[in-house]
This record gives sequence, structure tokens and C-alpha cells, in this order.
Amino acid sequence: MANYQNLIKELRNNARLRIGLGMIAMILASYIFLLLDEYRQKLQTEHQTLVKRLAQLEGVTQQTQWNQRATDTRGLLVQLEDKLWRANSKGLAQANLQAWLDSQIKAAAITETRLTMESTVDSTKYDNLWQVSAQINGNFTATSLDSLLLAFTKNPQWVIVDRLEIYRTKPAKFLLVVTAFFQAHV
Repeated sequence: MANYQNLIKELRNNARLRIGLGMIAMILASYIFLLLDEYRQKLQTEHQTLVKRLAQLEGVTQQTQWNQRATDTRGLLVQLEDKLWRANSKGLAQANLQAWLDSQIKAAAITETRLTMESTVDSTKYDNLWQVSAQINGNFTATSLDSLLLAFTKNPQWVIVDRLEIYRTKPAKFLLVVTAFFQAHV
């Protein structure tokens, strides 16, 4: 209590102390007002952003072509799925691709070939979708390799050429890595 009375006595007697405390109080009040103004500006910016986003969403909801877009997308999905190979299991997927590649290699008259099938890989994004890859090594002529690549492009199911290396040897040799995607036939 004595300290409080001493403080009051000093404030009454010392004008500089009163002015100094008044300045400190004004600085603190100014700082608080600045903080409140920054907070107000932040809230105003967030509000403007949300209003713009709401306007965009309202504009999207006014569009009438969503049903048409959904129908178009379903049609594209059907077309895409028609390009996928079908099999009941991973093993059959691998066997089907191997049999098809073997028949195409023979039809293209490519000699001394070695067809190596890779392990079937599950898709990380889609259920019941498998990736089957194969590597083909062999001797070729320009016509035989063209025939094989043409068979890939004419096939209704996709056969993707991942890599083609041609070696200038006698006879000419090649390495071809292909991939096909299989959908589980459910």
C-alpha cells in the first residue's frame, strides 16, 4: 500500500512522469488500433475472396449443360473401355497378350525372336485394371518390322509401344517393349 501511495505522490509532483506515462498509453492505444485495422483488412480480403468464389459457384449452377456433359463423358468412358483388353485373371491377361504377340510376330515373318513377358502389374488408381508388358527381341527386315507395328495400330485393343531400339548389325536386330492394359472381365 505504501508503494501505491508513493506512486500517486510521484505522479502528482512529477509532470514529466505524467507526460511519459501518457505517451506510453497513447503508443499502446495506437498499436492496438493498428492491430485491429490489420485484422479488419484481413477479414475484408477473405470476405471478398469468398464472395467471388460464391459468385463463380452460382454461375456454374446456372449452367444447364451438366447433363449433356455427363452423357458425353459416359460415352467417352465406353469408348475408352472398348480399347482395353479383357481377361478373367492376371494369368490369362498375360497369356492372351503373349498368344496375340506370338501370332503377330509369325504373321510379320520376323525371325529368331525371343518374347519375354513381364510380371502383370495392378493399377494403382483403378480396380480390376492390369498392366501387362512384354519385350520382343529378334532379327528383322524393314518390311517385317513395319508389318508388326502396323498390326499394333490396327488392333482394336490398345498395344502401346514403350520402346523400340534398332541395332545396325548383320542381320538387323531390334528390341521392342510393349504394354497392354487389361480390364477384369466380370
